[in-house]
Amino acid sequence: MNYSMMYLGIMLLIYAIIFVNVIFLMIDATKFFVKLSDAINPKQDIGFKFIWCGNPMKIHTNAIYYGYKFTFGLAAALIGFLILQGIYIKIIVSTVLFLVFYNVPNVILYINKKKRENELSSAIPLYLNAITNYNPYDFPSFELYVNQTINLASGILRKEIAHFLSSYLDSQDFELEIKTMTKRLNCQNGVSLELKFRELYYQGVYQPINHVLLSSQRDALSYDKNNIFISICLNVSIILTFAVLLIANFKF
Repeated sequence: MNYSMMYLGIMLLIYAIIFVNVIFLMIDATKFFVKLSDAINPKQDIGFKFIWCGNPMKIHTNAIYYGYKFTFGLAAALIGFLILQGIYIKIIVSTVLFLVFYNVPNVILYINKKKRENELSSAIPLYLNAITNYNPYDFPSFELYVNQTINLASGILRKEIAHFLSSYLDSQDFELEIKTMTKRLNCQNGVSLELKFRELYYQGVYQPINHVLLSSQRDALSYDKNNIFISICLNVSIILTFAVLLIANFKF
């Protein structure tokens, strides 16, 4: 009985060592194929499907996504193959385990996507209601207004607004960044936030433009007045000069 338990313990240890080494081998292989895939076609992963799910397990590219799928599937199949007895049972059960666990990343992405959508759908109305207490005319620019009110948001919404503000400050392309933000949010209230930001942006942008135009007009009028004043002074000086010369010639 003692020898049987010892033999079982040794076999379990051997299986554990083999399993750990195979897992590390699959991780290394996954990293290799991730780099190879990104090098061959770096644009294939541009999209929002992983952003909409909150990038769980740092999944942000197709290469990492499929790497996880194969890792889950192969790990489950390997465990089934090592534990079960009989070659036919091993093959059948390992195949089933591979197919089941191959879809584990899909389940994780789906759960996180629904959680993210629910959080954003409830957070956006609260944020929109909170910023009504902040007068946009008290801020010299749209970006300062957003930066000041960003603390009123929390969780995912705060991160998305921060991402939008950072991207806008870099690109200075409001239309591009506001559309990207709405697409990244991908929830029912995302359009409401977009409309509010548009309202704040354009009422803040056109006011400085009008101010600049008025300032330019004032400068132009001031410039014209200065020119008229200089012209009058010049003409008066010329007239006085001729008058002095005429009076001098008349006396002498």
